[in-house]
Amino acid sequence: MTFLRFAALLALFALFAAACGGPPDDARAPDAAAPDAAAMRMDLDVDPALVLAEDRNGPVTWADVDAFVLALGPARRWPADGDPRAWFGELARRVALERLLADEAVLVGADQEAAFLGRARQIQRVAYSEAHLAEQPPLAPPSDDDLRARYDQQRERFERPERRRVANIFKRFVDGDREAARAALERVRQQVIDGASFEQLARTTSDSETRHRGGDLGFVVPGQHTAELDDLLFGLEAGVPSRVVLTRDGAHLFYVSIVLEARALRFDDARPLLLQEWRASAHLERLRAAADSLDEADAAVTAPPDAIQDALRQGRRDAVVFALGDFQLTAGQLMEQIEQLARQLGRRDPGLAARVLDELRSREILYQHLRDQPSFAPPTDEIEQVRRRQLVDHYASIKLEAWLDRRPERVQMHYDANTMRFAAPPRLQLTRFAVPFTDADGAARMAQLEAAVPALDAGAQTLENLAASLDGAAAVATLPALTPRQLAMRDPGAVRFATLLQPGEHSPPYRTGEQLAVLRLDAREEPAPLPLARVRDAVVEDLIAQQSTALFAELADTLLAEADFRLREENLAQLTP
Repeated sequence: MTFLRFAALLALFALFAAACGGPPDDARAPDAAAPDAAAMRMDLDVDPALVLAEDRNGPVTWADVDAFVLALGPARRWPADGDPRAWFGELARRVALERLLADEAVLVGADQEAAFLGRARQIQRVAYSEAHLAEQPPLAPPSDDDLRARYDQQRERFERPERRRVANIFKRFVDGDREAARAALERVRQQVIDGASFEQLARTTSDSETRHRGGDLGFVVPGQHTAELDDLLFGLEAGVPSRVVLTRDGAHLFYVSIVLEARALRFDDARPLLLQEWRASAHLERLRAAADSLDEADAAVTAPPDAIQDALRQGRRDAVVFALGDFQLTAGQLMEQIEQLARQLGRRDPGLAARVLDELRSREILYQHLRDQPSFAPPTDEIEQVRRRQLVDHYASIKLEAWLDRRPERVQMHYDANTMRFAAPPRLQLTRFAVPFTDADGAARMAQLEAAVPALDAGAQTLENLAASLDGAAAVATLPALTPRQLAMRDPGAVRFATLLQPGEHSPPYRTGEQLAVLRLDAREEPAPLPLARVRDAVVEDLIAQQSTALFAELADTLLAEADFRLREENLAQLTP
């Protein structure tokens, strides 16, 4: 198993999870197979011992840089143009920095911290289970007829509605002064019409955290927001700012930069994705079957799905959801993995928790079985390479936080610019109406509820009376006061409606599982600013997430200077092909 293949396996489950959803926004055939690592090397005749740089920890040689490059993905190796000396000099810096961080991490015991030991366990878990599966014969791929049948069954997945890249500028009402906010955005609107950059104006004038992204809200599709906002966004001409829109909290100006027309993927375009999905699903199925065939599977204890969901919803992070031998997985650890995967996928899938736990359970069973087999030879070198890289990543985060601790003014500036981001979250008191539907009556039920919403908002109808009119098929429940995050755990489809409602308003009907639901907002507890001392950890985490590249570049310069790092320019000059 090559290092590159093994490293890629750490993301295997992300592929499986993605396969369970729709095709990506720009579904296309996967890139051609990457060339062999050796083929990516420049035609250079260099002494492996040639010293390219040095610091207090010793020299950085051509052999060190060469090994570092071969561990990168093919797309990140050897630039086609540019100055080779600058490229190899930067690589030498990175080698020295990784060595410095790895050595210091071991010295201070960061490799024994629980957070890193969890990562190391995952590396071993994947390596052992993949080595075991590699001994089985390869799976025969599905025929084109099978793939076409899957395509025909799921054709709606490959239909793309119109999508628009949207940005916004938000001005908060100050002391309730609606007209001042409106006037400010009217001036901004005129600047955009006169040719100013919307992105730059968003960065300098918006009160929303989206200003860090130039106001970017990403791509939106019809139905993602309220009908009124949909009408506005999908009625805009690209490059022309919207009218100023007033909401309860402030004024908004919207801007569409890209319009992607509705389209449908043909089978030939969808085939690579279907094949990719099949490979991921078949691989995980084989993994599950291999684990279930072992005695260790009988000893594994997995909490029932309902108990896991209850623990996740209620925030009982210490609840054990899986246990086998010397290993336990808590609800908090499972949630961290779910959230990490959701960030990679760009969405939260209601079934993600079950699939993450299923994959982890299977790999842990195989790992515990194989580590006790004297005849099993684990890929030790590959494991150590990945483990070292993970240790460097882990310790770099620790160093960056410590570096910021010595620069409190940077943390204060980020807090002052984003105070409401770190406020106590809003809490929503909701009443939820739900009625089951079938394929036969779903359209009629949806039409009935859509027609009822105006009467509900006007007070001419109530959710309770609406439920009574359905002969007991519907249920009305008052939910406890929930933050948007808590609501998302309970009902992922509810958040996009609930956060836009005013007290007494009802959401459009939406589908959730086998039910149609309508929400009524009864009361809202507004977010309240929290003092920096209380939210400092969250501020630091957010600052790093927002500015990680720039911050780490500063930290790297500091660490290398302290280590007396210097390049051997005369030797770098020999690396011109």
